[in-house]
Parts: sequence; C-alpha cells; structure tokens
Amino acid sequence: MDNTNQATETTNPTPSTFAVIDGGLSGPTESAIKAASEKEIPTEARAKDLFNMVETMQSLKTFAHDIADQRKKVLGEEAEISAILEERLEDISMETLKTLSDARIEELFTGPDGRAIQLATNDTDPRTEAEFKRAFLVFMKESSEALQQIDEQTAKLELEIEASREEVNELMKNFGSYNNYIRQTLQQRLATLPEGPERDNCINIQAAMEDAYDLNRIYDTVSKLDRANIIDDFKSQTRSVRLYEKYKKHLTTMGITTDLTDFNNLEQHLDEKYHALSNLFLFSVIKLFAYKKEVTRYDGVFISQLSVNIRDLMGKTQNDPANTERFKVSIQRVLDLFL
Repeated sequence: MDNTNQATETTNPTPSTFAVIDGGLSGPTESAIKAASEKEIPTEARAKDLFNMVETMQSLKTFAHDIADQRKKVLGEEAEISAILEERLEDISMETLKTLSDARIEELFTGPDGRAIQLATNDTDPRTEAEFKRAFLVFMKESSEALQQIDEQTAKLELEIEASREEVNELMKNFGSYNNYIRQTLQQRLATLPEGPERDNCINIQAAMEDAYDLNRIYDTVSKLDRANIIDDFKSQTRSVRLYEKYKKHLTTMGITTDLTDFNNLEQHLDEKYHALSNLFLFSVIKLFAYKKEVTRYDGVFISQLSVNIRDLMGKTQNDPANTERFKVSIQRVLDLFL
C-alpha cells in the first residue's frame, strides 16, 4: 500500500501497470478465521478444503483474466499478435530481455508483414516508447510463466473438484462460500450452546466477524480522533513506517499472515468521490491497531474477516454481493469523516 493521499489516473498503461504478482497464487481465504471451538470438527475441515479448492479456482481464473485484459490494453483484440510475441520471447531469458538494445526491441515489435506492431499508447517520445515496449515485453514474459502455472494448478484443481462434485455442489448451494459457512454454522452453534465460557467465546467471534462488515468500532474511534493528525501521519514517511512496524508486531502476535498493506487503492472500488482518498481507510485501521497496547482474539478475527471482505470488494471472489455492498457502505461512512 502506497501511503499517497491522492489517487493517480493514467491514460496509458505504465511499466508498473504490468505487475504480475498480486498476492501470489495462494488461495483467497484467511486461515485465521476459525470456528468457535479451538479444535476443528471433521465436517468443518472438509468444508474448508472444498471451499478453498473452489475459491482458489476462481482466483486463478480471475488472475488469468486480468493478465489477458492487460495485454489487450496494449495490443488490442488481436490474439495473433500476442502469440507472435510469446513465441519470440520463448528463447530469450529475462536477464537478456532487460538489457536488449532499443533496436532489438523494435525488431521484436515488427510483424510478419514487416510493419511495426501498433500499440495502444499515445507516447510519441521514442525514448520513453522504447522503455514502455521493454517493460511490456518483461510483463509478457512474466505473465506467460504465470499463466503456465495457472494452467497446471487449474488442471489439478479441476480433477480434485470433480472427484467431490456432489459435496461441492451441495456446499455451494447451501452456503456459497466458506466465509458464509463459518458464519451460519456459528449461528447454529449459538442456538444450542448453554450459557458459559464457550457460548461467550462464540458470541465474541460472531461480533468480531460482523463488525468487520459494519466497522462500527473503527467509525466510533476515528470520529473521536483528530482526523488532521491521521492525515499528517499518512503523509509522513517516517511516522507511517513507525506505525506500520507496531501494527506488524501485532499481526505476528495474532498469528495472521495477511497484511492490509497487501491491498492498494481500495478506494478505487468505492463511489467516485472517495477516489482521491487513496489508501486512507486502510492506513486509519493500521494506525488504530498500532496504538493498541495489546491485541485480543476479537482483534485477530476482525482483521482476518476484514481481509476477506476487502478481497471480495476488490473483485477477487465476489461470492456475497449483499454483504460486499454492506461493507462498501461502511467504508464510505468512515471516509466521510475525512471529507
């Protein structure tokens, strides 16, 4: 997450646009979100495995689609051109590609008919155009390797899902996602648990998960703070790094691997008036956690569920449209405090 308080818009893709790795190829669910009991029962473990397969498959397909979209932005709809470039890059190592002369880059962008391959860029400066072309070829090389990994993982997952097709279909029909499965089974457990520590624990977990959608604690805390001070911290590289280090220590304490800084420009998925507040919401959450003297299990469940919700909002899964909209409205309510 880049702590810049102004979202940037570009007409043409830039080298940074061609980033292939977005959280890697790992599954989209956060392992830290667990059922109320410390020991998972077999049916829950099985459900988690099946949902992980389905959601990982969805993530892989989305990843592949994103790569295809990036290529189309530069090459247009001609799949033949993409295939030609891929073939030419096969025998060129990444190290060599990054050091090729501008003249050699131009050769690679020459079509079979001897004419230059036209790119979707308005750049007329030969020097920056050459840099753009080189960056795009690096992206082509990286994304081709990524697509090969995606194909291999997808083929393996398809076999595993097909072997459990009836179970998968039943779970998807009844719950739609592992996240919903946990929330609904937790509610069912609460309906039967007597008063006592276990029930209190379940209620605490349920409250944390729901608050990760409604963000009431975040809203209440931010509303009592000096928002100008939060923005000053946001703009200060020194202070923002110090806050992040404290927050990171809490993540380690909670045993959480997902880092909120893995997500960038969340506000671009909100209504347009919030776009200029790029990354301010997540920075505010990070600051609030950084100043906690100690973190609890409630905090761990909240951050884990928050990460799942962010992935859904940013289009990584989209398994629960109603709650995604609920989450979006809650973020906007927090950001309204800064407007």
